[in-house]
Amino acid sequence: MTDDADVLRMQWLAELRAEKAASEEEAVAAQWRAEANRLRPQRRDSRRPTRQGSRAAGVERFESALAEFLGGAAVPGDVLRIAAENWVVLVGGRLDTAREWWASGISPFDDSVWELHLKGVRPDDLGRRWQGKSLLQQFRSGVPAERCAELALRLRLGGVPKSA
Repeated sequence: MTDDADVLRMQWLAELRAEKAASEEEAVAAQWRAEANRLRPQRRDSRRPTRQGSRAAGVERFESALAEFLGGAAVPGDVLRIAAENWVVLVGGRLDTAREWWASGISPFDDSVWELHLKGVRPDDLGRRWQGKSLLQQFRSGVPAERCAELALRLRLGGVPKSA
């Protein structure tokens, strides 16, 4: 009988652990969904006319610009389209701003640009130098986007950043 009780206790403990893990996973997923919804652009009032046609035209412009920038490199069309859609959102449809980012050394397929952009780093900041490296090199070597933004601001203002 003792063996049966031990087996039942072990099964109960295993179920309890599994339920706890599932609830923790669900909590993390819920937090992720809430954060994604918070960062997603707000939906427009359905009574107002949309600019879907102009947005599609903007995506096509960005696709053409990306293809031109890549110089004929073989990139699948769906990858190019997704990158173009992301850039339209990131730079608010301003193709000249996207070209500045690309010219500053950011790959059109580099998602880290979102971090830098959201922290206030501008394309012209990426070439600024600190401790013998450009800010882009600093970021790629592991310096957090927050620190790069702080360095960019100080360098823009002509000050010398404090060491990390």
